[in-house]
Amino acid sequence: MAPASIIMMALIIYTGFTIPITDMHPWFRWINYINPIAYAFETLMLNEFNGRQFPCITFIPSGPGYTNITGTERICATGISERGSFASSLCCWWHICRGFSRMSPVRRLTET
Repeated sequence: MAPASIIMMALIIYTGFTIPITDMHPWFRWINYINPIAYAFETLMLNEFNGRQFPCITFIPSGPGYTNITGTERICATGISERGSFASSLCCWWHICRGFSRMSPVRRLTET
């Protein structure tokens, strides 16, 4: 049972959540390619967050001197939104920070 627990630990660590795909050591990156848990995790994340927009509550800059600012001159305080948008997309964050993308044939199953 000891080898099975070590293999399961490696599969769970290399799903892309604990260690981001962009930060994985090149010698161990192949674990993510053969990892069925990683594909299930990516599909779950895309299923939950693809197309969802989270509204911004606070904007930068804000305060008493910034009442006449238009939408293109401010940004959402979450850090994952674009300038001038009033909502942020978590899929954009997953693509930038974690290296996930919707271009893989396996990941296209969630878009149908």
